[in-house]
Amino acid sequence: MLFDTHTHLCDERYDADREQIIADFAKNNVGRIVEIGANVDEAKLAVALANSHENVYATVGTHPYYCKDFTEESLETLRRLALSNPKVVAVGEAGLDYHDNHHEYKDAQIKAFELQIKLALELGLPLIVHVRDAYEDCLALLKKYYSTKADDIRPYNVNESSRKTVGSTISRPHLEEPHSSLNPESCPLSPGIIHCFSGDRAFMEEITAMGFHVAFGGALTYSNADNIKEAAKHAPLDKILIETDCPYLVPAGIHDSRNEPKYVSKVAELLAELKGLTTQEIEDITYKNACRLFKLGD
Repeated sequence: MLFDTHTHLCDERYDADREQIIADFAKNNVGRIVEIGANVDEAKLAVALANSHENVYATVGTHPYYCKDFTEESLETLRRLALSNPKVVAVGEAGLDYHDNHHEYKDAQIKAFELQIKLALELGLPLIVHVRDAYEDCLALLKKYYSTKADDIRPYNVNESSRKTVGSTISRPHLEEPHSSLNPESCPLSPGIIHCFSGDRAFMEEITAMGFHVAFGGALTYSNADNIKEAAKHAPLDKILIETDCPYLVPAGIHDSRNEPKYVSKVAELLAELKGLTTQEIEDITYKNACRLFKLGD
């Protein structure tokens, strides 16, 4: 069974067949998806979609492209959405993107990213990280808030003792003051995900040593993705995930202008080849990794 950990099915390109795509999950070997909130409005849509479908979960966050409009009010809206909806399983996607002219407002990106890191820690939720052409700044911010010790890879300033798995849903955490002392065993098992991984092996090794998962998508299948393939080949099995980022990044060989969750199978196939495993083994590994990260029952 496939677990697509990053989708944008609320995009208007799915308005005509969104419900059918979800209805066809079982037929296409898709077990679960996580619908991403890339800004406040999309977060509301993602939560609504998750609440209306058993096998859909949601995140709340603001993508770096939208961070110029990110305010304290935006942050409070995301907080309320997460606290009032047990199917919210992460904060994000948040992060840094300096590609093309986006570096021109990097100060706003850094501020929004840092606020969302703090929100993830406050709520005891994993962080979904978007990073492009900003690896140094991204690492610096993550290291500021997350442990880099191999034997202590958990976030260090949130008490999550009341966040427990209950079937396929999650109870909301008890909130503590930031940077309070805690029992490390009560914290999330992983700080989160570097989504749509596009870095090199060195970045992968540094980020997974911090406990982050790396999610591979359609870009892994592209002919110019040697660095991503090298990173995937050496990534720890307990830290790998698969995603589509649909409707974007259609895998190579798929003659469709719009990506869909069912095409995450192509990522699984190539990842299995790179790892010297069967596709079924990769499906099982990535599914269990996602369930463990998001605190969901298998």
